[in-house]
Amino acid sequence: MNGKRVLITGGNGYIGGRLANFLKNDCDIVLGSRSSIRAPTLSHLKSLKIDWESEQSLDKACKGIDIIIHTAAMNSQEACCDPTSALLVNTVATSRLLQAAKKNHVKRFIYLSTSHVYGKVLNGLISEESCPVAFDPYSSSHRAAEDLVLHEHLNNNIEGIVVRLSNAFGYPMHKNVKCWGLLIPDLCLQGVKSDSLKLKSSGMRLINFVTISDVVRAIQHLLFVPIDQFNIPIFNIGGKETSVSSMTELIAKRFLKLKDKPLSILCNPRQETEKISDFIYSTRMIESTGFSALNNINKEIDDLINFCYESF
Repeated sequence: MNGKRVLITGGNGYIGGRLANFLKNDCDIVLGSRSSIRAPTLSHLKSLKIDWESEQSLDKACKGIDIIIHTAAMNSQEACCDPTSALLVNTVATSRLLQAAKKNHVKRFIYLSTSHVYGKVLNGLISEESCPVAFDPYSSSHRAAEDLVLHEHLNNNIEGIVVRLSNAFGYPMHKNVKCWGLLIPDLCLQGVKSDSLKLKSSGMRLINFVTISDVVRAIQHLLFVPIDQFNIPIFNIGGKETSVSSMTELIAKRFLKLKDKPLSILCNPRQETEKISDFIYSTRMIESTGFSALNNINKEIDDLINFCYESF
């Protein structure tokens, strides 16, 4: 990795923590985070508490940095509850970080966005050429931040890359990470604490799930991939389309294999208003650069189950 100095914002978060752990032996990692809670395996890394409203704080964070991976953002539930803060955290803070990055001659800026920018219900083939349809404060604030990154890139001010991440799952670096409201972490924690897995829906909905192991591998790949061949450097990162019920059944099977624990599955009847659509989340763009996902779903679930037992 040539000893590149990499700032990971949200470095103690769900994706950021795993990313820091994955890159720590090859890059000089700086964690930018609002949280002071860190996993023991990350305790030796340099950490900065960034004041997103302070130009001086942002300049300090960007000084001497080669690459920024910007993962810090409000999650979907937080954003929808507080649309104004969603714009401030997801969009305005990204703009401020970009300006500091330009001022300090950061070479590359990788922004982690979301597949939700493509719309509330995904239909058919979803590729980077699909028209975004931001539909709530979460998706619209990410979409606006994307445009800021691409604007700076197209004006040759910085190498800007937008990553549209599908539904990533895996173990966090510590138990206080805000991931337990997500489907797969929630189900694994349910399995540890009870004898059943309860769904809030019929489980018929098809979702694209990607392991965090593949996410961090993909971002590592994007650290140095030449992007001058791409007019607009947007990359979908995803895995396999699976129904919620099928994923729940797989989790139950992994509990039985790992812990000899049988789990019942409880789901709600399908509602007339429940929309179920087939779709394919295309990752052709990043695959064209030589990246291929491993899709080791069983291992990711096993690691998450073991983490839940160890932590809770």
